Amino acid sequence: MTSVLLVDGDLEFRGLLTAGLRAAHYEVVAVGTVAAAEVAALRAVIDLLIVAGELPDGTAAELIEKMREHNRTVPVILTVVALHDQQALDCLNGEMDVCEVLEKPLDVDDVVHRIGRLLDQPGTPAAATSSSTLTAEFAALRSEFTSKLPGKLRELEVALALAKCDREGIPTARGLAHRLRGSAGSYGHADLGEAAGRVEDLLAEVQENPTLVGPDLWGQIDTVLRDARTCLDRGPEVDQFGVEATAEPQKVILVVDDDADFLRFARTVGKKLMLDVVTAQSAGEAMRQARSRPLLGAVLDVHLENQTSFSLARQIRDTDANAEIPIAFASVDSRIETRVAAIEAGGTRFFEKPMSAENFAELAQQFVTLSEAAKGKVLIVDDDPDILEHYSIQLRTAGIKVETLGSADGITEKLDQIVPDVLLLDINLPGISGLDVCRALRMSERFEPIPILIITAQTDDHTRLSAFRAGACDVVTKPVIPEEFMARVGVQLEPVRFQRDRADKDPLSGLLTRRALVTSFERAQAAAMRAGSPLSIVLLDIDRFKAINDTFGHPAGDQVIAGLGDLLRRRFRVEDIRGRWGGEEFLVVFPGQNGAFAERAARTLLDEFSKLCFECEDGREFSATFTAGVAALPEDGSSTADLVRRADERLYAGKQQGRNQVVGPPDWTARECATDTRKGLT
Repeated sequence: MTSVLLVDGDLEFRGLLTAGLRAAHYEVVAVGTVAAAEVAALRAVIDLLIVAGELPDGTAAELIEKMREHNRTVPVILTVVALHDQQALDCLNGEMDVCEVLEKPLDVDDVVHRIGRLLDQPGTPAAATSSSTLTAEFAALRSEFTSKLPGKLRELEVALALAKCDREGIPTARGLAHRLRGSAGSYGHADLGEAAGRVEDLLAEVQENPTLVGPDLWGQIDTVLRDARTCLDRGPEVDQFGVEATAEPQKVILVVDDDADFLRFARTVGKKLMLDVVTAQSAGEAMRQARSRPLLGAVLDVHLENQTSFSLARQIRDTDANAEIPIAFASVDSRIETRVAAIEAGGTRFFEKPMSAENFAELAQQFVTLSEAAKGKVLIVDDDPDILEHYSIQLRTAGIKVETLGSADGITEKLDQIVPDVLLLDINLPGISGLDVCRALRMSERFEPIPILIITAQTDDHTRLSAFRAGACDVVTKPVIPEEFMARVGVQLEPVRFQRDRADKDPLSGLLTRRALVTSFERAQAAAMRAGSPLSIVLLDIDRFKAINDTFGHPAGDQVIAGLGDLLRRRFRVEDIRGRWGGEEFLVVFPGQNGAFAERAARTLLDEFSKLCFECEDGREFSATFTAGVAALPEDGSSTADLVRRADERLYAGKQQGRNQVVGPPDWTARECATDTRKGLT
């Protein structure tokens, strides 16, 4: 059995996490001090250390150092209430080789899954635990904690009253607020934990700058305490603990800004949108957040710590979980140069500060939509608006993108527009039978592959048999049991997603295959022509690729293709289309951007690619370059074939001129680029 040493001075939090870990069949030794942890480490072999950032008799760094003396390879998870001491955290994360830094309040089930991945136990033992048993245990713990909250809040109020009379009492009050901040949210009292956090932050500012002590400070603290009392009276924000409540991954957006007020604003708006907004005030803190979890997207202030955040955007994209997330930039600097640089760093959106709640909500919804699209798309056709809403909520809760129609009118146009992965079709539609619609779709080469589920209130065998004969893959009967409904849709979605990924993704480069690339390119070109907006492409070819294969071996050549593919996947905007054109050729499409922008982006990519170091099987190291040709709509033609032909001509010219370069027409000016870029970003 895997042994976990849990070290945390907060008794209630220790009890909660211990219960969750033991329910997942981990052996847990839970202690509250460094001294007790040292004794525990001597008595048993420890497979994992979970340690709080602040301990009553020492620091996490001291304990980790002592643990390393006995077991140099033991993995460590650090839990913190708030990321205050950036220097200390950098030390722990770097020199002490901490695997993960988790910010309280914590979701116990999420922690268990993280531990499973960390210890290479992806099928976490929690799966074998009875959900009802675990839920009951968590409920009992929460009930006990909730009963103690009035006393804990009163204890904090008394400590603050003493600190108001004697400044020497501030550390004690801050410590009480710190513990309440961490444990309350974990037990379902998120608002109360947040209020305690505001008290701790105010006291922390006072400790760092004693001149702030005055009536205004205590007035702010009194206001927060009143809020805390209100939160206490309202009770916990959740009805129950349990693994079922956390089955779906959290929707997390990262916001990076050195303005604490803006970060509080972002968290507040995120809460209203039912999104988890995590924040950071420095690049180091941002990277810890990005490495610890997959993100829906990130919002970065352009000017951060006396530097721009464009390099930070690239670093975030270099994490495996967030290689292709959308990134938005915000700044008081709205000059066109700043906007262009934001696009070059992969920015999908650019906002002038101050950012409104409406702007942030719109951006967050865009992040969610992009994420949902990756999990599958479902079209529901039913004339009952209540049924449509009912099905939509269930599917969207699971992260699936949903489109709806109230009748069969316009269904083929809708199918062409969204290309759903699954179609849900009611059997009784206005003026036509859903079975007839199903038969008609099965006669079309375009629509024949789409899985169709027939929805009906009729449960007789004849109806079901008729549905299958019409071409349905499955039949869903009303009233719909939610669990059964999701299971049936999931059964149809899974192979579609798998086959789509296999068909659309080149296994070596990780980019789109030529077929999928052409399809996406043609759609983007058609949309640009309709809107009268710019579009540009870059066709690039790895230099002397045959010589690389002949000199270093074909595995080395594969390594170069994979390296360039990975670089292309992590760079540019989410909406930019990237794929393997064939062999050692790649194509990038930039919707909304003209040729001058594409040329500059390709030069930046070439510089980064040429610095990559590859190693062949005998240990020899080498580098590679590429040559690229650029073309743009409408200057170089109105069709995809025209653009590819012109880009290929310029690529060939670049090869003739010595390779390792990007070639575009000479008449594209920076002014034109600025004009078109402004159009694309406002």
